[in-house]
Amino acid sequence: MLCMLKEFKEEIEALRPMFQQIDVCLNKNKTYLVIGQICIDKVFRKRAVFRGMYHFMKQEMSSQYNMIITEVDVANTRSLNAHYAVGFKLLKSYYSAPHNWKLLCWKTK
Repeated sequence: MLCMLKEFKEEIEALRPMFQQIDVCLNKNKTYLVIGQICIDKVFRKRAVFRGMYHFMKQEMSSQYNMIITEVDVANTRSLNAHYAVGFKLLKSYYSAPHNWKLLCWKTK
């Protein structure tokens, strides 16, 4: 699981479009943690590892952050469905060449 704070939004050029979209959508006072790729080996899929990781993160981070944010390529339906099943909601859809993204958020409080 990769995590990034908004304080580093200018550090990785490929992630700048995502952070720009987040800035448009959220009040600047909102605190959030951005989660990148979560890779679950096929052997461990369907064993609630993905869900467990997110629920643990939510529990641990709820005192510091209002929400957890991630983006998923619309073509990655497995990931989209898994995030929606955990409780993520659509924050915004946007295009950043060459991908169509779903920006998802999960409130921790």
